[in-house]
Formats: sequence, C-alpha cells, structure tokens
Amino acid sequence: MNYQELIAQYQEVCGLIAGRKMNEAIDHLKPLADECHNLELSTQLENQIDIYRNLLTYSFAQYDDPEKEKVYFRLMRSLLELADRIKETMVNRYFLLSYARQKRELDNRALLTERDSTEIVESLAFEKEIRRILEDFSSEGSGSGEEGKKLPHHELSRIFHMLWLSDLFREPETQLVRGLVMEAVLPWHDKCLVVSAITLSLIRYFDPRKIELLFDIYEAREDQVWQRAFVGLVIGLYLYDSRMEAYPDLLNRVSLYQGNTDFERNLEMVFIQVIKSKETEKITRKFQTELFPEMMKLRPRLDEKLDLENLLSDAMQEDKNPDWQSLIGDSPGLYEKLEEFSMLQMEGSDVFLSAFALLKQFDFFKEIGNWFVPFYKENQVVKDAVEGIRADFDADSFIDGLQKSSFICNSDKYSFCLNVNRMPALQKSMMIQLFNMEINGMNEEARDDQALNRSAADRTIITQYFQDLYRFHKLYPGKAEFTDIFSLPFDLNNTHLYRLAVDSATFLRNIGEFYFSREYYTEALGIFQKLDQGENNPELMQKMAFANQKLGFFDKAVQYYEKALLLETPGIWTLKKMAHSYRKLGQYSKALEYYRKAELLDPDNLQIQTSLGNTCLDMKDYESALKYYFKVAYLAPDNIKVRRPLGWCSFVLGRFDVALKYFTEITLKEGNQHDYMNLGHVQWCLRNKKAAIENYKTSIRKCGYRFDWFRQVFEEDGKILIHFGIPSGDLPLMLDYLWLSMQGEWPAK
Repeated sequence: MNYQELIAQYQEVCGLIAGRKMNEAIDHLKPLADECHNLELSTQLENQIDIYRNLLTYSFAQYDDPEKEKVYFRLMRSLLELADRIKETMVNRYFLLSYARQKRELDNRALLTERDSTEIVESLAFEKEIRRILEDFSSEGSGSGEEGKKLPHHELSRIFHMLWLSDLFREPETQLVRGLVMEAVLPWHDKCLVVSAITLSLIRYFDPRKIELLFDIYEAREDQVWQRAFVGLVIGLYLYDSRMEAYPDLLNRVSLYQGNTDFERNLEMVFIQVIKSKETEKITRKFQTELFPEMMKLRPRLDEKLDLENLLSDAMQEDKNPDWQSLIGDSPGLYEKLEEFSMLQMEGSDVFLSAFALLKQFDFFKEIGNWFVPFYKENQVVKDAVEGIRADFDADSFIDGLQKSSFICNSDKYSFCLNVNRMPALQKSMMIQLFNMEINGMNEEARDDQALNRSAADRTIITQYFQDLYRFHKLYPGKAEFTDIFSLPFDLNNTHLYRLAVDSATFLRNIGEFYFSREYYTEALGIFQKLDQGENNPELMQKMAFANQKLGFFDKAVQYYEKALLLETPGIWTLKKMAHSYRKLGQYSKALEYYRKAELLDPDNLQIQTSLGNTCLDMKDYESALKYYFKVAYLAPDNIKVRRPLGWCSFVLGRFDVALKYFTEITLKEGNQHDYMNLGHVQWCLRNKKAAIENYKTSIRKCGYRFDWFRQVFEEDGKILIHFGIPSGDLPLMLDYLWLSMQGEWPAK
C-alpha cells in the first residue's frame, strides 16, 4: 500500500465515524489494524467494538441510559484517535514518508523527557536572569538589554523537529512549549518558530493539546507570536472540524469567544487571507482554460461567425453593476475595508511567488524550519548579505526597512538576502541600493496606515505568515508529503468555529462581498443565500442573480433579477442583465421585451442597440436586426466590427451588393476565416465563381488549413446558398475542388 491509498482509506474511516456510521467505519478500520501487525492496536480496536456492541444493546433495553450520548462521543473520540495511530503506524512501519526515518531516530533517542524540557527552560531562564542583574549594575545599564536568550541554531532546530514529529503532546512537550513561549524566555522570532512547529505538527497529527496550546499563546497576545498562533488555530479547527463533536472541551473553549469583536475581526482577517491565497491558482486555471481551443466549440456558431460578443470595444462593455460601489460606500467602512484588503501583499504575492520561486534552492531552505523563520536583522544570513557594501551606505537602515516591509513575506526577504550575498561587491551594492529605494517608497504608505490602525499591522503579520505557509506548501521539495491546506475548500461559515464564535451578520456579509469581488461566485452565493432570510435587499438580489448568471444558472438568475425589480425602480443595468439571461435561456421574445425597456431609459446606448440586433438575429428577424445594427454603425462610424452582422443580414435577405460592400470592408481591415467564407458565399450568389473560390481558399488558409472545420461551416451555410439558386449538387463539388486544388498547400502531418 502506498501513501495515497493509505490516506484515502484513513479519510474514509474518519468520514464514516464523523457521519456516525460506526459499523462501516469499524469494517474499514479492521484490515488497516491487521496490516500494522501491532497487537496493542488490534486489542484496542476489539475493545472499542465491544463497547459499541454494548452501547447498541443497552440503547434498546427497557430503560434508556442517560449517559448514552457521552459514551457515544467517547467512542467516536477513541475510534478517531485509533485511526490516527493506525495511519501513523503504517507510515512509520513501511516508511511511506521521508520523515518516518527521522522520526524513528528521534524515537530511538527517547524523543523528549521531562528532565530535558525542564533543563532547557531553566538554563535559559538562569542565563537571562544573570544577564539582567549584570546589566542593572553596569555603568551603561540604561538599556533594556536583549529580549531573551537566543537558542543556538542546532538546538532550536532540534526542538522544531521534536515538536513537529510528536504525534501527541505529552507533559514534557507541553511544558517545553509553555516554558519557551509563554514565559518569555526566547526572543520573539524563536517563539514564532516554535508556534510554526506546533501548527505543522497539528496539521500532520491531530491532538487537542496542540489546539489548547495555540489558544493559550493567542490569548497571551505577544506581538508577532499571537498572530501566527491564531492562524494555526483556525487552520487546525477547520481541518478537524468534522471531529469536533467528540471534543466538547474544545467546543466550549471556542464558544467562549462568541460576541468577542476582536476575535471575530481576527477571524475575518484570516478568512479573507485564505481567499486571497487562492488567487494564484485561480489565475493559472484561467490561463489554462483560455489555452484550450476546444472552448471555442462552446460558443454558438453564429456568434463566432459574426463575432457578436466583440461588436463593441472593451471600454463600452459593462459587467458588474456600476452602482454597487456607491451602494457599498453607503455601508460604513465596508468599501474602504475591501479596498484595504485588496492592497495587502497577497495581491502582489502572485508576482513575488514567481519572482522568488527559483530562489528557494539555497541550502538555507533545505532545513524545514527555515521556511517559517521571521525576518529579523540579527540573523546571520541578513548580516552576511550586507557585507561589502560601500561605507557611505546605511546598511542598518536598509535592513530595518526590509524587516518592516509589509509587501514582501519573510521567506522572500531571506531569498533576496541569500541571492545578494552571492553577488560581487559592486553588483551587490547596486542591487541593494535599488531595492532600498523601492522599499522606502512602498513602506511609507504602509507605515502611515499601521500607525493609525493597529489592526492593519496585525493584518500585515497574518498576511506575511500566510505567504510563508503558501511558499512552503507550494515550493518545498517535499511538499507532496504534507497536507496542502491551500487546496482545501475552506468553507468556514459551515464550521463549528463559525457557528460558535461568530455572532455578527456583518462578518458573513463582508466575507460574501470579498468572495464576490474575487469572482468566487459559488462561495459568494452560499453566503448570500444565508443572508437572504427575509431580507428584502435589492442589491443582494442583484448580486445573487449576477453570481448565478456567471455560473451559467440563467433560470435562477432570472428569478433573482425579478425579485430585485420588484424591490426597486427598474434600473438599466438590471433590465439588461435580465434580458441577457433570457437570451441565454433561448427565450428571445422575453429578452427583446427587457432590452426594449432598457432602450427607453437610454435610447442611444450602443450596448443595448447591439443586444437588440443580436436578439433579433437569434429570432431570424433580419430586417429588424438590420435596423439596430445600422443605428450602431451611425452612432459609432469607426466601429468596423458591426460590418459583420450588417453584411450577414444583407446576405440572408438577398441584398448581395450591400453584403459585398460590408464584407469587403471587414476583410480589408481585419478579415478572419468567417469573413472570407461569407465573402465567398456572396460572390458565388453573384455568380462570380472565380472570386468565390479565391475567398474560400483564403478562409481555409486563415483557419490554419483545418479543412474539417471549413467543411462543417460551409455545409451549415449550404441551405442559404441553395435558397439563392446554387444547385445543391454543386456544394460537394466545390468542397472537392477546393481540396484538390490546394493539395500543394496542405501542411505535412
């Protein structure tokens, strides 16, 4: 069994337990336990089976057991924890992941004893106390001294690995964390690394003690440290949400925060950062989709032939309701908040990710803990980077500016320093000075914002930590062995964390708006539908309609647009979108009705006139379509694209001279394969066979010699040619003639 197969079975077992399908879960878990060849695990499973059988027996006895629910939840918890142990035993027994060997080495050294943790903490505290006393009696004793004793790198690395690879935190691990982080023994950057080790450990292996520790660190509120603990806490509670019912103590602790606006604000920061973190993948998917030529097949043939969607320039197109921004502005602070979020680094992290991705090959990043080290100026990596800079350059100010920069994450700051360190002295000086100018410019606005708003500084720390996590999960060479938290749907509003801790509709609306602004329409709809409980809000109806429209659910879009029209005076945007949805549903007469209502509000609107023409074309009302297209041509005489539908309508109506004029104009400007085919049709109907053949050949060349495509479109248009007197038997002859006469041009296969 490989790791992917194991994880699939393990997740199925956990899902069955969470879904209260105990018999099925036990049936799936038993073969895994047998494969471990571990008597203790097999015995534990048999004990749980006995407990479940007894529970079933007593559940239907004459007298019901009032403790039945507690017993059931204990059984759930025991089976989940047993599944965790079996999964990890399989990983370690068969070395399914690379850390298994490292873990075995740590196990052989007895991992961490209670004495180890006490000695580490006490030695650091003793040294700190001695140093403080000496400073007090020093003649220079006005300074505050160091924040704490910094662990040697090898010792900090050892602690990171011990915590990361500990399945369950026993008393020694718990004491070590509390001593190092809670009692202020270490400097902040080392504490941050300990917090990351706990988070990574929690993602790898569930343990309620790890969650409790993250809660404690969050509540201690030490700057830089609590923000990372909070991120880890949210990730852990989301990742293991399905098993939370079995841990009432954790649920009780979460519920203590209900109504806590500070907790809610922090949760909103984290959730919005999760949404932002998906931007890179979203953009990548979009580009991949656009690269596939098969997508063109989804468009209606006539729309493609006449390029109806692009009759107007991009500047004249509209999508979202232009009134929404002002409506959002009426809600205190909401628009500003969205603007502020959108300006934070994750907007730029997509660019920085690609820019710094190749700079993660340094030996520094081979150590897993270094992906999570906060950037601080005392780090030797940073000091080495500025060695050799000319004397008149203020290196300290540069490093300080880089450390405070909110636009580059910690991981990328180290990448920059490591890369610069390899450069010759002159090149290094030039690079750092250029970079310094950029940083100073970017930091000014951020400093002003953070000075006025403490939450802006918190957002910066959370943002940068997310970026560090993102880079680790996407760029670390061994990333396949870690649960990629950024691939999770992260539907936070359906979790125990949300239900127990969030007590504000504003939170939900803000998240929905942010999803909507980032075009995650499925997620936005899920939230908006929760808000639409008797709330007669026309803007909300519009957005739900628009989201459904973007997802292709035009029937639902129409329903919500109709609700919006009932709640407010019909606006031109809503009328146009309603008409567009009806057109997509093939209900052209209804579409025409709403486009005409929109036309009454803005008679010379080019988009409305174009849409009216397109809808008439759908209905094969070519005379009416011509009138609308002529109006577009009159209002926008430089719009060459409108010649296509003008030419086509004229051709179908048998006005060949007019059609010839328009198709000739378009081919002289920007002719494509459709334009030359249409021009060929007109020439043939005018009995100019030679000119028709030349245009057909040009069409074949323009389409990249895809003769199958040419044949299909040609045959679709054949009924029109026959209607105008071209013998039906001549159509296949024309195709064969074109095929044979162009033999010398066909590209080699």
